[in-house]
Amino acid sequence: MTGEPRAESDNRDKPSLLPAPSREVALAALLLLATLVARLAGLGRWALTDRELAGAVSALGWLRGEQATGLAYSPLQWLWQAPLFALTRPGEWAARLPTALASVALAALVYGQRRTLGRARALALMGLLLVSPTLLHLGRQADGAFLGAGAALAATLLGARALAEGQPRHWRWFAIAVAVGLTAGAGFWTWVLALIVALAWCRWRSGQHSLLQEDHRRDAVAQAWIWGAAALAGIATAGLTHLAGLGGVIELAGAWFAGFARSVDPWHLPLLNLALYEPLLLALGIAGAVQAVRRRERLGLFALWWFGVALLLGLAGHRSAYWQADLVMPLALLAASGVAPCWAVLRAGKGAPTTVAWACLAVMLAFGFMNLAMFGHTNQAPFAWLAAGAAIMIAGLWAGFWLWEGPEAAFAVGAALLLTVLGAVTVRSAVALGYQTARDPREPLVYDPVALSPQRWSEMLGSASLNAAGDQRTLDVVWAPALDLQARWYLREMHDAQPMTPDNWANAAALLAPVSSNETAPAGYVGQRLTYRKTWMGEGLLASDWLRWLLWREPVGWEEAESIALWYRFER
Repeated sequence: MTGEPRAESDNRDKPSLLPAPSREVALAALLLLATLVARLAGLGRWALTDRELAGAVSALGWLRGEQATGLAYSPLQWLWQAPLFALTRPGEWAARLPTALASVALAALVYGQRRTLGRARALALMGLLLVSPTLLHLGRQADGAFLGAGAALAATLLGARALAEGQPRHWRWFAIAVAVGLTAGAGFWTWVLALIVALAWCRWRSGQHSLLQEDHRRDAVAQAWIWGAAALAGIATAGLTHLAGLGGVIELAGAWFAGFARSVDPWHLPLLNLALYEPLLLALGIAGAVQAVRRRERLGLFALWWFGVALLLGLAGHRSAYWQADLVMPLALLAASGVAPCWAVLRAGKGAPTTVAWACLAVMLAFGFMNLAMFGHTNQAPFAWLAAGAAIMIAGLWAGFWLWEGPEAAFAVGAALLLTVLGAVTVRSAVALGYQTARDPREPLVYDPVALSPQRWSEMLGSASLNAAGDQRTLDVVWAPALDLQARWYLREMHDAQPMTPDNWANAAALLAPVSSNETAPAGYVGQRLTYRKTWMGEGLLASDWLRWLLWREPVGWEEAESIALWYRFER
């Protein structure tokens, strides 16, 4: 009689593969589904950037037995691109699919580490990873930027759990996560630097006492690194089938150092991108940093340290938007910690007066936004003055509510209004960057504004081949050396495409070459040119122009373009 309840209790205590159904699990599943949809929607719409082309061309060349040297790519991404290209038709969608699925896997891992993060913070982090414009944009590109930052976040969570529980299997997973990060992207080295400096600081502060002082913990870590080394070799070489991947790992480290020398962007670009695209993460991150310092929480303090190192490196040389994920990922971890204190502020001031006050201020906010929008369209000063008056009225009414109801209710109303505005700006930027302006040179986060349309290129190439050779894939085309990387990808379906040599350029049936704005076709050739990459001139714009771009992403300013042309010979 006494053994049956104990057996039932033991069965209840056993961990299951899937969590029990609940509202929390349903919310997590909904966030995972939303992440999957957000990453996959329109994934193949945009042309590949040069960084994306390097990895795609390397995987495609290996499948075709071609030697492609001097290409910096992510071995982890190559590991998935090669079989995808072999099993499906190579294209932009297939090239970016591994990164998109990695975003979903990262969200699932975050929820899987809810014992380390806490359930509320895990769900908050999943939501912030979903709506962040920077992570959405880079999470839909096959350049390794998101993979490196995502692997760093995974290693942080797994390392925190290993330190908390000390079990050998947790250290093994941490070592494997580090191996994945070393093969994922150059940005992972920012996290490695932050970790090394943090460990050195902790050892200096503690003297002989160390986090790994216990013998059994040192043994577990030593064994885990054997697993990590095996994972590194296996991933980099694709199971010893692609030994050049080891050179790719070294190339990623070299690219991290080269990022300091190649920086041509202004020093304030990382700060501008944070303020423009991540206002919600910044506000919540400040709250999370304050809470981490007050509670001396190890995970929060490391996230703050990681963000500080990434920011210093960004200001020092990693100014390109390619490195922006290294800043945003630790900020998202901090921001997830800041959700709880913000929620506490909102709950402390709940009540009918607070709800009525928030509704009234929201109406005034909508009135101000409407006038701001009309000012952007008409450039008429009265609308700007009305918007400014609405802002003053909101501040005055909020101050009066403070005096009437007290600071708790006023803080709740102010926090709700501020989070509403920052959330709307963040979601608008995410939608624009993900599906509207992902290659617009006006976006500071777009580091390679390739304007070529893959669909239009395929139509033009197929039509030219059909007219010149009678078949859509047999055009005898020769490409210029300046377009070697682009040609190996965009001419991948042309059986007779080849690079330029002294013998074949003059007699080629078709030529692919970069052209200037006033350059005409060579003698005996006709064809069509397409805009390949755009640059933007924004000098002399009015405040209403900037506002119109910020709210609706309407094109403002003047664009200049680099073009490529496909010339094919015609018979007179």
